[in-house]
Amino acid sequence: MTHKSVHIAFICIPNYNHLLMKISNYRIEKYDHCRENAAMLEIFYEALNFETLTESEAYGVVKMLADFGGQLGLWSGVSVMTICEFVCLACELIYMFTQLHLKKYRMKKSARENE
Repeated sequence: MTHKSVHIAFICIPNYNHLLMKISNYRIEKYDHCRENAAMLEIFYEALNFETLTESEAYGVVKMLADFGGQLGLWSGVSVMTICEFVCLACELIYMFTQLHLKKYRMKKSARENE
């Protein structure tokens, strides 16, 4: 939290002579009323110090592309391995299916020859 110091100063503005020229055609009561009830507020910087803030991305483009490539490689590798596993499973199922039918065929053939 930044703490700023506050300085208060006041001055009668506008100047009495200047006001006298401006309202010379008015009654003096109006001048006194204006003088007592008028206010001017002036806000200014006491010192012109400033801070320079520099922002940069926390996750750069190069790192993002590298991570994206890594994820892409991971998932495409997993999918290729999955496809290979399914091909191996299909080959084994076909082999087992043909062996089972070949065994049944041989048993039927040997049964016919024995008769």
